[in-house]
Amino acid sequence: MATTTVTPTNKNYPPRPVNNKGAVLGNLQTLLLKYKDQIACAIPEHLTAERMIRIALTAVSQSPKLQECAVETICGCVVQCGILGLEPASELKEAYLIPFWNGKTRRTECQLIPGYIGLVKLARNTGEFSLIDAQPVHKNDHFEFQKGSDPWWVHKWDRRADRGPIDGYWAGYVLKDGAKNFEYMTVKEIEEHRDKYSKGAYKTDKGVAVTDKDGNKILQGPWLDSPDWMFRKTPLKQVLKLAPKSVRLMTAMALNDSAEAGHSQSFSLDIPLELQPPQDSPDDVPQIEEPRRASDANKDETEQT
Repeated sequence: MATTTVTPTNKNYPPRPVNNKGAVLGNLQTLLLKYKDQIACAIPEHLTAERMIRIALTAVSQSPKLQECAVETICGCVVQCGILGLEPASELKEAYLIPFWNGKTRRTECQLIPGYIGLVKLARNTGEFSLIDAQPVHKNDHFEFQKGSDPWWVHKWDRRADRGPIDGYWAGYVLKDGAKNFEYMTVKEIEEHRDKYSKGAYKTDKGVAVTDKDGNKILQGPWLDSPDWMFRKTPLKQVLKLAPKSVRLMTAMALNDSAEAGHSQSFSLDIPLELQPPQDSPDDVPQIEEPRRASDANKDETEQT
């Protein structure tokens, strides 16, 4: 019988063998029920802890890769989703549960990836935006824009005509005080950004890329299942960097950036330590030198000579 190993966060404990899918779901359900009250306290009124738990169990039951994840990392993602007010792995596509091979802990862990719809929802919830949107620009559309000190964009198309292939995507917002901003990226630029920064876009086997018979990498997750939304999300992330943000939106964007870079995520402090992702060691974090005056640098060079 095939086995799946789930390793606890505490390195002093040996791996726990899990024999089948039922055992994985049973362990996950036990952990979710343990923190049910905490989930209920964190989530908005339109959600319930029971629904969050049901969605999580359904997502894991349908994904063999998620069944390989350490159950505490799945539970942590669900609790973090509740704090953000997003539904994980549901038909709403507000957030995704993505398996991630952690080469440092030598195990498969679950990471939380906020979706395009989730980011837009969190932005609207700030109360700062009168408009926020992202749209594909087709070859036959009328699309004009201007960047700089007075940004604007105009996007129109004839519903009766063939719009042609997609050339790129724009994402923009208008604040209630009238301030606005937008970003436009071609399809090629978005694909290059994905291939450079999104470590979880392609299938891997314990950190090694999986390829098809022609040697091409294989897309997975939302880049495979919802590519249009992911193409919209890429310029949206860029334009939101300078937009007003709530703590929840900042947290969601930080989770997304960490996952794309292939680093461990940092959850909210409200989440129990048992469910917090293992953090990268200080050796993995680039050291930043303290700024010095030019005169001090020149002094050091003089002393060396």
